[in-house]
Amino acid sequence: MVPHAELITDLPGLERIRDGWDALAAELGRPFSSPAWTLAWWRHAAPSGAELRVIAVVEGDTVSAVAPFFVEGRRYRLLASDASLGVEPLAAPEAEREAIGLTAAALAGAQPHPDIVELGGIRSTSPWPELLRATWPGRRRPWLRRELVLPLPLLELGGRTYEEWFASKSSSFRHQARRLRRRLVEQGGQFRLASGEEDLARGLPAFAAMHHARWRARGGSGVLTPGVEAMLPETARELADEGRFRLWLTEVDGQVIGADVWLGAGGEVSQWLGGFDDAWAHANVSLLSMLAAIEDCFERGDRWIDLGAGRAELKSRVAESEDTLEHYLLLPPSPRRPLVSASLLPGRLRRWIAERLPPAAKARLKRLLRG
Repeated sequence: MVPHAELITDLPGLERIRDGWDALAAELGRPFSSPAWTLAWWRHAAPSGAELRVIAVVEGDTVSAVAPFFVEGRRYRLLASDASLGVEPLAAPEAEREAIGLTAAALAGAQPHPDIVELGGIRSTSPWPELLRATWPGRRRPWLRRELVLPLPLLELGGRTYEEWFASKSSSFRHQARRLRRRLVEQGGQFRLASGEEDLARGLPAFAAMHHARWRARGGSGVLTPGVEAMLPETARELADEGRFRLWLTEVDGQVIGADVWLGAGGEVSQWLGGFDDAWAHANVSLLSMLAAIEDCFERGDRWIDLGAGRAELKSRVAESEDTLEHYLLLPPSPRRPLVSASLLPGRLRRWIAERLPPAAKARLKRLLRG
């Protein structure tokens, strides 16, 4: 059979590709690209008025690529990219160029026609931005803009034990970690992975409450919206038994004083969000919980851990290498493209240009900005 692209616009239509989609996420080690994560986000946290535009490349029963887009206006974005950096389109390595070319053709023919295809928070090694541009049908190529680059601290686990890794850290780091853990344990503290529906039902609200408390003074969490909070029990029910949704709880005499969510797929594990009780700030719960989660990853035989975007001091003390998460905008060829490009400029420069446009072009730009 010949591989072909399917543009899927509703949830029932995704059921046929769901297993193949999940297998690709595991093969490529992309926890946030799984259907369990992205489709739970769609059901609970998608913007009002958005529409599904998932593109799957299939050959018989084989799924060789999935680009999980949704569309607002004429802007195509990746599902759950508001909630988690690291959502990527997926393509089997052996069929990469052909599959991405078929996806590009499907995007070019999609309705509404895309003004912008946004690839936000994807790994630097992703082939998708350049290959979408290179394989776009027709003589004119999309414009490709890299908007943002964020550091991604990494830890490679393979070929050693947790004890060997811990021994490789500085003596001051080891001393601090041991002292903090000993003191917390003496006060009745323990670190454990939430298991079972009842345990998760108790732990997830505690996680959300502590995360919100930590961010309240800084204007609130930009990630843990009510919709994202509502999607977590559904994702946990689907993935927790497989060890792919990991809610780590730090407790003292049964009271939750810290909680962190990690996601895994195919031996790669990503730290997502966490929080702790300010009353226990002196105990450095974030460090101790991270070490408990890392030790568990070693025991499971995971290969890589990413600690989330940014160079926070704690991540820098733990990580041993670094990748980047990059944000791209692809502007397909169309008569609207110059105005779309102008609409993306900083406000002052955009106003300067708009003042010099002919009246008809200025009116089109205003309509585009309102859209």
